[in-house]
Amino acid sequence: MFNIIRIKRKLHKICQSVWAIGFVETSIEDIIAGKPYKVKWVDIPTNCWYADPFILNVADNKIELLVEEWSYEREKGSISKITINRKTNKIIDRKAVLQLDTHLSFPAIYKKDGEIFVCPENSESGCHHLYKYDEESETLAFIKCICPLPLTDAVITELFGEKLLFATQSHDANGKILDVFKWNIENGIFDLTSSITFEENIGRMAGHFFEHDGVVYRPAQVCNTAYGQAVSLQRVEKKDDAINMVEIRRLFSTHKRLHNGMHTFNYSQGVIVVDAWGWINPFLRRLFVDDWGNMKGWLKFVLRLK
Repeated sequence: MFNIIRIKRKLHKICQSVWAIGFVETSIEDIIAGKPYKVKWVDIPTNCWYADPFILNVADNKIELLVEEWSYEREKGSISKITINRKTNKIIDRKAVLQLDTHLSFPAIYKKDGEIFVCPENSESGCHHLYKYDEESETLAFIKCICPLPLTDAVITELFGEKLLFATQSHDANGKILDVFKWNIENGIFDLTSSITFEENIGRMAGHFFEHDGVVYRPAQVCNTAYGQAVSLQRVEKKDDAINMVEIRRLFSTHKRLHNGMHTFNYSQGVIVVDAWGWINPFLRRLFVDDWGNMKGWLKFVLRLK
């Protein structure tokens, strides 16, 4: 008799995804203009991989990022700070900053009055939490739940003149609907006030909003046929309470091996960082698992899981 659980775990290990981070060498002006772009990719470690890069600090000789670190041993994501040498493009330091029993990813940074806050994706907990980053100890200290909903890839911004939070929710994380939340100063949480519905599955955030030449842009994830296929870069306009987002271009992975998708784009302090994903074993993945990570029908039938 088949040991179904053991087989599923083995398939998961040999068919799982792997991610890499890279720095775009093309200027933000050329990216917005739709010109071709080049990415300098960082080598993937042997015992883990990094994704969801957010820019913490930029110096002449190094770049500090907060990232999701996926451990092959734990099979769960945590938040780490990694330091990249700008000359060699090598990781020169790594420090774990937050690890929980639940999966963590997408460490969105929110800076306010000289302080650094982080709101990582932790929808498994059922609540969206705020942490404060301590630069001296390089740790994240829990502050409070700022939204009692299981949000996925949430971003806080004040680029529209008020404190807003944009996110999808876990029940439709990769769908067409982007929810908009406003900060309620009385109860200290974000309240859902409106939603934006797209014609495609591009609701999920792919990074921070950013401003360039007086225009605000939003990176979004394209998830039409699979998770994290590409980044939809959108021009954003806000008039009164109405927010309009129009795509100006799509960005796809340029990685020579990990060409299945790209789902993070962050621009800050003159630096653009992205990620790309592929499969550890492409042949076995195509054979046993679909693009959403589910066992294929024929395998379910063989294992009598139907």
